[in-house]
Amino acid sequence: MVDGSDRQSDGDPGGEQPLEASLTAESLASRRTNPLDEDVLDELAAFIAELPEPLAAVAIGVEVARDEGDATGVRKRLFELGAAIVRYAMSIELALLATALGDTSAPRPLGKALSRAARLTDGQWCSLARTAASQLKSLVPEAAELFAFVNGKPLASLLDARNRFVHGGGSGDQAPEQTLALLHDAEPLLSLPLRVVTALDPPSYQERRGVPLRPGVWRRQRKAVPAGVST
Repeated sequence: MVDGSDRQSDGDPGGEQPLEASLTAESLASRRTNPLDEDVLDELAAFIAELPEPLAAVAIGVEVARDEGDATGVRKRLFELGAAIVRYAMSIELALLATALGDTSAPRPLGKALSRAARLTDGQWCSLARTAASQLKSLVPEAAELFAFVNGKPLASLLDARNRFVHGGGSGDQAPEQTLALLHDAEPLLSLPLRVVTALDPPSYQERRGVPLRPGVWRRQRKAVPAGVST
């Protein structure tokens, strides 16, 4: 299970620091790192076309850093992708809970967790996602599989590696393998189509997966909106 609170550095009593602020030139120079596995990075790159739009945009950052020969940047962007997956899951969980609850108040554990949510660390995001997933089990049982990964080992391993990379002098050498494992573990959620309805008469919608045709422009499907898509 993922620890609900990340390790804190001595200079950060309020929680984890941003990657950019925590990784100084001196701290990076003192680390012993190994080359990242290019085959695994290629496999990760192949995921971009299938990821929901918000996550594909983050994953592209990995490839940009890779193309620039920025090995540290690749590690940082991989950890950011892992964090983004948790946030994406949380957004879907909240949407499902809002639909299921209607005008009913949120269950006490979830309401309490949300009332404390402010400037969350990665570990706290994971804890919040676990709380939401727990509430969904009874309200929307069929959705349980989508969020099982928030309690899984791949996410716990990636979060621990991120903390050691930022605060403990960890190398981050296994970030590609750990991120790939998380992508596979979260596949039930990530494979869900993300659609945006653009018109009802005549009907049309966009599949927001991978990258757009050009910035802000997505191919429009000029046909009936699939059943179950909120309009």
